[in-house]
Amino acid sequence: PIYTLLREKLIVRAWLKHECISNNNRPRNTGAFSIGYSYFEDESWLEEVNILVGHNIGFDLLYIWKYPKFQKWLKAGGKIWDTQQVEFILSKQQDKMCSLRDMAVTKYSCQGRKKLMEDYWNKGVDTSYIPEELVSEDVINDVNDTEVIFLQQYNLVTSYNLRNLIETRMDFLLATLEMEYNGVCIDLNTLNQNKEE
Repeated sequence: PIYTLLREKLIVRAWLKHECISNNNRPRNTGAFSIGYSYFEDESWLEEVNILVGHNIGFDLLYIWKYPKFQKWLKAGGKIWDTQQVEFILSKQQDKMCSLRDMAVTKYSCQGRKKLMEDYWNKGVDTSYIPEELVSEDVINDVNDTEVIFLQQYNLVTSYNLRNLIETRMDFLLATLEMEYNGVCIDLNTLNQNKEE
């Protein structure tokens, strides 16, 4: 495939890949993220992928940043596409932090729907305690919406001749993620000396 949707890999396929299936043939909800992210130790899912697509993709990429095979994919020319950041550019820098739902429905003609997990989150319930069928349905819908958005954005970016700008923006995002992942080295001795001055 030319592209793959990162969130789908992280959650939906990752559960299934590791046979973390409950008796009713649905992905188990407990430990979803630790199970899902271990999927990235295997590089085969990246073999024919040119672009990883996600909405606010930096959040997901930080979870898999440590895997050498993912880093190897990046160094070999792997690209990312963050639908949130691309929308910022397409909106002439007006839509700064647009949510996936808002974008999907108001701009990209996706079907309006209620985010099933939000009722639980509003009550302080952690995702791992939400019924698995609701999590799975929400994630699959989000992945489908992300794909619809990406395909339309890709056509718009191409027609507006913005591909170089978008690629540069995504490279900038990768550089920022590298910095965020590594953190900042602080010389505590010098810091304490300067603090006293």
